[in-house]
Amino acid sequence: GFLPVHRVSMVGLLLLVFVREDVTACVSHVDNDRVRVGFAGGGNKGAVALRFRFGGVRLAFLNCHLAAGEAEANASERNANGRDVVSQAFGEHSKGILQVSDAVWLFGDLNFRVQAKLEEVLPILGTRNVLSLLAKDQRTAGGASSMSAFEEAKISFPPTYKLQRGSDSYDTAGSRVPSWTDRILFRGPGTKCLGYNSSPLLGSDHRPVWGGFAVDVATTAAAQASQADPLRGLVDPPTRLAAPGGAGQARPAASSAHSMPAPAPSQGGYCTRADAQQRFLGKADPPRARLE
Repeated sequence: GFLPVHRVSMVGLLLLVFVREDVTACVSHVDNDRVRVGFAGGGNKGAVALRFRFGGVRLAFLNCHLAAGEAEANASERNANGRDVVSQAFGEHSKGILQVSDAVWLFGDLNFRVQAKLEEVLPILGTRNVLSLLAKDQRTAGGASSMSAFEEAKISFPPTYKLQRGSDSYDTAGSRVPSWTDRILFRGPGTKCLGYNSSPLLGSDHRPVWGGFAVDVATTAAAQASQADPLRGLVDPPTRLAAPGGAGQARPAASSAHSMPAPAPSQGGYCTRADAQQRFLGKADPPRARLE
């Protein structure tokens, strides 16, 4: 089975992370954040973020909703949104999330658009040539410089927006050009995408996408050894999930060059299965990790 690590939400964004029960003792330093980049600092656009250590590997996940629209001004705003999300997430570290993580995933409704006229796109939809539209995709064409540090696996699925709800047909009644708005980007040495596709769920005008990934711990450790660890010296105790069947007794994670000393349970540094469920239900947040 699986145990929830944490959940974080903001307006229409929701991020859920689970780990397999037999490896919960490897999870520590759970932290979350919200980045608001909407109008007047609103949360209708931005990201919800979650990071933690899995053993000695620092993982971070950012679920985003960036600016919509097909105009050049919209593309510029979208690019600015991406820059703000990457630079402001967990901003107490000043260096940005990319500099304090070994592997980062940035995903969601990134709103990249096919830069073409609707009448040019309509004859291609539903044909074998639909993937030729990727040549005019904003990210593929290099129009998303703020997210250029991330990789993306090869896209082999049709545009994910805008479809008629309950149907596989595109909604062409308006002026929106069908586009690959829903994406999964990733970054990190030793991080490999094993699968990337859309899902045939019909309840929305978007088609959700999924990705499977593997992180090579040996490669990641070698990369860590070549740089100072910005998270060493955290003053708040790490949050650890209790090992299965531990009845609230935490089992120390395996030591590594990047692990903090395990606090005594009385310090509140461990999290029982019940505590994890409370965090998952949004009734408690883990302690924020801060630098000295």
